Amino acid sequence: MQIVSVIICCYNGSKFIDQCFSCLLNQTYKNIEAIFIDDGSTDQSYMMAKSYIEKFSEAGMKLICLTQENKGAGGAAALGLTIATGKYICCYDIDDILYPTSLERQVLFLEQNPSYDIVRTNGYRVSPNTNKSLFMNNEEEKNKTDIFEDLLLEKTNNWAGSYMVTSKALWNVYKDHKIIESRYGQNLQILLAVAYNNKSGFIDIPLMEYRFNPQSFTNQNRSLANQLKNLQGFYELRKNVLNKLNLNVPDLIRKLDITYLYLYLDLALHFNNEKLFIQYYNELSKIESPKNLYKYHFFKIKKDIVLSTYYRILNYINNHLYN
Repeated sequence: MQIVSVIICCYNGSKFIDQCFSCLLNQTYKNIEAIFIDDGSTDQSYMMAKSYIEKFSEAGMKLICLTQENKGAGGAAALGLTIATGKYICCYDIDDILYPTSLERQVLFLEQNPSYDIVRTNGYRVSPNTNKSLFMNNEEEKNKTDIFEDLLLEKTNNWAGSYMVTSKALWNVYKDHKIIESRYGQNLQILLAVAYNNKSGFIDIPLMEYRFNPQSFTNQNRSLANQLKNLQGFYELRKNVLNKLNLNVPDLIRKLDITYLYLYLDLALHFNNEKLFIQYYNELSKIESPKNLYKYHFFKIKKDIVLSTYYRILNYINNHLYN
């Protein structure tokens, strides 16, 4: 039975420790190497996690508990990956729920399909009011085996708990077993690296629940400045993975730039910031087709902002970009 290394990053997650470890202890697949990284918590997360070491041992599993100063989830995962020994690797957020057969089904898929290095599963996205919605309903997306460009351009999800990769493919990219220490983006760094030139499979069964947590890092500080910083961070992570893969493909980089400029525009619209919108629209107009720009300002801008702002922006577009 192959070892599965499960990376668990935690910051002040003491109220979820029991649920998290119960999910792992209840897995039907038992050869688990759980690597818990406490990311500088100020609560009792680390001590609570350590109290489970014996329970894991009694269940035939291994639990390793590490602690570090606060570096963010990406920094915590980077530490955990340096000691992972499993043939298969996955990440698991402290507040999410893994169904009992989740790991077994993913291992079985990869064992039965050795030409694949990624398997993803369906699952539920759970909002704070407990409403559930499936991750994926699109059949074309489910059936894709090459997901690299979709991951790069934010067209598909990379949530922890919904994927497993082979360590062989991961270490082929990160030969020193080290991803970039970042505040976020650990799942992206893992999946994007493995997805390049490797096949991805999909198990169309809900095997986990991803809890949308308003208190998580990427949902905190919803100010314009912080959201711009987050977007820039994810953009740079994607560029860093491309560099790691030695992929200097102009058309791919252009698509990435277009994707993020649209995200910047959406943010400017959300905050009704005309100055930023014009700045990013001007940049986008240099690399995007006029047809797609027209679709955007006709269908998106008019819908999302107040009418007076819409007309001022439209006037700028007509006077400066199409003359």
